[in-house]
Amino acid sequence: MRKNLIWPAAAILGLLVSCAGISPTPGASGSANVPDETGVLVIIESLDSSKSEISFDRLEWISATDTERIRELGLDPEADFPNDYYIYNETEEVETLPLSKDAKLSVLDPENPASTKEISAEALSKNLGSYPGLYRITVESGAVTKVEAQYVP
Repeated sequence: MRKNLIWPAAAILGLLVSCAGISPTPGASGSANVPDETGVLVIIESLDSSKSEISFDRLEWISATDTERIRELGLDPEADFPNDYYIYNETEEVETLPLSKDAKLSVLDPENPASTKEISAEALSKNLGSYPGLYRITVESGAVTKVEAQYVP
């Protein structure tokens, strides 16, 4: 009788684990349950073009006119907003997602920093230190499909 209960119990446990979204490998990064998002402000930690993976930390752009959010965070509108915005990083948590093979990547044009120019994943990966700063990413079907440099006045 005991053997008969083990298999149903194991099946139920497996179903509960998969429904809860727990990764079978601790620390594994996955993209199956990543929602589609557009314009997510990030700082890129690394881009591995050979693995087609991008690692980033999410940030929040807070405008000086967002009085409710300023109050929530206890920011000083005079001291914390010299350029009418504030970059907030609630937690330093690096995420890694696949980079779509057709991803569009652009960086600030060194000759005209208010505009962008397209660049390959390989070039951005090799020269990430040359293109520091903030980026906005688009995530579709669990993969990053667009990476665009954010102009910061």
